[in-house]
Amino acid sequence: MQSHALMQLVQASKGFRSGDGGARLEILKGASLSLSAGESVAIVGPSGSGKSTILNLLGTLDQPDEGQVLFEGLDLGTLDPAALAHFRSQKVGFIFQSHHLLPQCSVLENVLVPTLAERSDAGARAEDRARSLLKRVGLHERLSHRPGQLSGGERQRVAVVRALINEPRLLLADEPTGALDRASASELAQLLQDLKREEKVTLVVVTHAPDLARQMDRILELRDGQILPTTLPQSA
Repeated sequence: MQSHALMQLVQASKGFRSGDGGARLEILKGASLSLSAGESVAIVGPSGSGKSTILNLLGTLDQPDEGQVLFEGLDLGTLDPAALAHFRSQKVGFIFQSHHLLPQCSVLENVLVPTLAERSDAGARAEDRARSLLKRVGLHERLSHRPGQLSGGERQRVAVVRALINEPRLLLADEPTGALDRASASELAQLLQDLKREEKVTLVVVTHAPDLARQMDRILELRDGQILPTTLPQSA
């Protein structure tokens, strides 16, 4: 493991028991991963291999059965629930295949939702940042629109801005282009890479889309409970 890594999984194991009380299924088996500040990583693998489990561990939505999750050397397993919630709010941004926007709220209001979790006097600054980011992704004329008035690509761009609003160090994206047409998916993939550089954030993308994976700095494959480097064939 690299001592200068932003985030690491160290010999992490995770398993689940089926709902009918059947045999326990081991998803991760002593898997290790090291993420450098500012890089982008794609994680690929078949459905059910544990890709989303990795995102949940990195995002502290779940904890490993064995092993460690480290952030700049700090063992996140030593934090109490309140400290973990604060870490998650301030250091991690999440993007999902389904945007999870609040239908009754405007674009600007949706982006500002993550800023409400922490008591702060920085409301005006947060709104300025929200407006600036929305302009950056081409949505400055959509601030008062509701999600139902936007295209699928526009809704996902709002979700990206929402994930970035608290200036996270780590951006986790679970199949972010899965619900988009090819053109919108290509546009979002390029936008994620551009924002990764501009915001100096580490980007981890779980995806079944080879075109998206190939745009990342590294491609890792989840296979037999291990995280391994891989390459993808170029498209024809």
